[in-house]
Amino acid sequence: MREQDLQTKIIKTLTKADWYVVNGNFTRGGIPDLICCSPTGKFVGIEVKLPKTRNNTTKLQELNIELINNLGGKALVVWDMVQIKELIDEEHSQEHA
Repeated sequence: MREQDLQTKIIKTLTKADWYVVNGNFTRGGIPDLICCSPTGKFVGIEVKLPKTRNNTTKLQELNIELINNLGGKALVVWDMVQIKELIDEEHSQEHA
């Protein structure tokens, strides 16, 4: 599977779960691949990697992930659909808390 294929699957899954998703590939460097808003209104940045490249984030990507998390959003690196399901479930549980 290519990274682009995984990204497409993630977009479809999040969209079905009523998330707003924008492909961030056309923004400046270091910005997460997917810019999202969960149904709870939380800003979420998702950097998509393959399992074999999951540790290959750049310093700029790491800095942006840290900045988003420090500002109250959520940013993470994902490399499989299990992580996306967990993210959806986590946000869904907060929506009903």
